[in-house]
Amino acid sequence: MKYLNFLRNSSLVVLSIFAFSACGDADTDRAEDTARDTAEFAQDRAEQAGEYIDDSVVTAQVRAAIFSHDDLSNANISVETNDGVVHLSGTVESEDHIELAENEAREVDGVNSVENSLQVGYND
Repeated sequence: MKYLNFLRNSSLVVLSIFAFSACGDADTDRAEDTARDTAEFAQDRAEQAGEYIDDSVVTAQVRAAIFSHDDLSNANISVETNDGVVHLSGTVESEDHIELAENEAREVDGVNSVENSLQVGYND
């Protein structure tokens, strides 16, 4: 969906350039400014979409790393990622499992840091 928005915004830039290409000098300057502003807007949106996708990929990879480990496969761990910062929350069976989950998360490409709020508790 975000990629489609990026394509739509890029198309607006191209259309703006063509629509104003036949105008006079003053109109051309305005058209160029509008096209430049639209291009910057589209670039910003594309970068935001890329960050969102990157965070979701990191979250999926962290979950896979944690839950593929035999000692953590039954743990109740929630993983969220924002700008490469992974937040772990939930319960595990021991202090060792808290450290293990954090270490597994840190090993994933794209993880800048880990905020670990895991607690020792019983899983239902």
